[in-house]
Amino acid sequence: MNITKVWIGKIVILLIAMGALSAGNDSRASDCPVDLSFHVEGDVFPYIPGGLLRGDGIVTMNDWIAVADFVTGLTAPIEECQFILADCAPRVTLGEGVITVIDFVQAFRYSFFYSLGFDTPTSGGGPAAPTLTPTPRQPGIGSRSISASGSLVRGADNVVTVYAQAAGDEFGVGFTLEFDASQLHLKTVEGADQTFFRANQLEATTGKMGIIVLHPGSQSEPFSPFPAGSHPLVNLTFTATGWTNLSTSLRFTDALAIREVSNTNAIPLETDFQDISLPFVGGGPHLTAAQITRDELHLVLSGDPGDYLIETSSDLIHWTSLVTVTNTSGVTPFTDSSATNADQRFYRAVPKP
Repeated sequence: MNITKVWIGKIVILLIAMGALSAGNDSRASDCPVDLSFHVEGDVFPYIPGGLLRGDGIVTMNDWIAVADFVTGLTAPIEECQFILADCAPRVTLGEGVITVIDFVQAFRYSFFYSLGFDTPTSGGGPAAPTLTPTPRQPGIGSRSISASGSLVRGADNVVTVYAQAAGDEFGVGFTLEFDASQLHLKTVEGADQTFFRANQLEATTGKMGIIVLHPGSQSEPFSPFPAGSHPLVNLTFTATGWTNLSTSLRFTDALAIREVSNTNAIPLETDFQDISLPFVGGGPHLTAAQITRDELHLVLSGDPGDYLIETSSDLIHWTSLVTVTNTSGVTPFTDSSATNADQRFYRAVPKP
């Protein structure tokens, strides 16, 4: 396939000559019944399975957004033919058998051929199927890293920021962020500093999100990397519900979106993805029933450090002092050995002056 641009005033006309690839780069796959050399890499939208419609012959914003959704796991290729067209990077091999952030960046580059003359769209082809066990880019210790920061106040909404420590050539970032959904409830995800981002929140209730981020460029310079230094990528708002824990972890994994950083040329960059532990602070006081046995009730007091008077009541009107608990670490267990002597018992923690 050859594409020639002819400019008439401000109008560009595309002359497209379709032709099959050489036998040495055959793109026909066992489960893809068509010769994809008559299609364009990265052209995955619109798409109707069964040969009714496979793209529209050009790569546009609709295509790279569709590829972004494949990267995050928000959607999946409908059939193998669509997978082959979406897996478009590295460009020299027409893909590598897995859809990652470099495929998104390559599709993004193809879409700007028609206006700015970036990469000429390539005839379809490449690996015929996903890698069964894709090997993620191994993180490296160096000047480039992805991490997160923030603090968690119990019972409140908290903003946690994922940021990049950039070396100056990073353009696209993809990763899965995993967290303990029993301690953190995700409320919102927003791009930071006008970054383009796409987030798969379908599994947020189980503690997984697939995220892709692109450095914001301009219409005239769409491929500008992050400058060297620290840059926020996304802001996540969590409600902290971890009353019985001192901290909780955020982990970067490959469960939905594979960890990868791309430069502007759709080439992966060695990056250190750094898991973190976030402490729970403040809030409360809060009482949690941890365990009940035949003779006693085990409870947990959490909240700001200090001394608390634990009181009990059978009717929520009359209260009796039970014990004074000193909460030094933010989470302190204690036991009521007389709990089973009452038909019902309520508890409250009162800060001591």
